Amino acid sequence: MAKRSCSVDQLNPRLGYQCPRPRPPAPQPHFSFEVVVDTLWGDTVLLVGSSPQLGTWDCTKGVRLATDASTYPTWHVENIKVSPAVGQHIEYKFVILRANGGVCEWEQRDN
Repeated sequence: MAKRSCSVDQLNPRLGYQCPRPRPPAPQPHFSFEVVVDTLWGDTVLLVGSSPQLGTWDCTKGVRLATDASTYPTWHVENIKVSPAVGQHIEYKFVILRANGGVCEWEQRDN
C-alpha cells in the first residue's frame, strides 16, 4: 500500500492538520441467480462466466448453486459480488457438473 502524505498547502489553520481523505471504493454490484433444471442425483449446477468471480469460463471454478428437497428442480445462489471493468459486460452460462466423472455439461444457448 502506498504511503500518503500532506503538504503544507493542504493544512487548514482553523481546523488543524487535515489530509484529503481517500475515496471509498465503489460498491460491487450483488446479483442473485435462479434456474430450473432437472439433474441426476449427485450432480451440481454451477454459474460460470467471463469474470474471475464466475471462474473465467473454467467450469470447475464456477459458483455453485444450491437446491433442496423443497425447492428442486429450482437451483439458486444469492449475493454474488461481480465487479466488471468500466465499460465491460459479464457473460455467463449455467453448467451441470455431472457426478459420474465430473463432466461439465454446458447450457445450450448464447451467452
